[in-house]
Amino acid sequence: MLRFPLTALVIFLAVERLPGQTAKSVLLKPARVFDGVSREAHAGWAVLIRGDKIESAGPADEMKMPAETRVLDLPGMT
Repeated sequence: MLRFPLTALVIFLAVERLPGQTAKSVLLKPARVFDGVSREAHAGWAVLIRGDKIESAGPADEMKMPAETRVLDLPGMT
């Protein structure tokens, strides 16, 4: 029950930036990711956020990300 609010807070803190800054990218690496298509969560997936938008989600080992991407490991989270 607490996982969603905590995850939302982590995402907010990860992508928050000061006005005028260029958009940064963040790779979130939780234990599982729901994609909104499958009924089950995907283990080993990651979510790439650029600026304030989700750019892509998929297998972490296949994720292409910009050079200055900040990686947030989120073990045990969905």
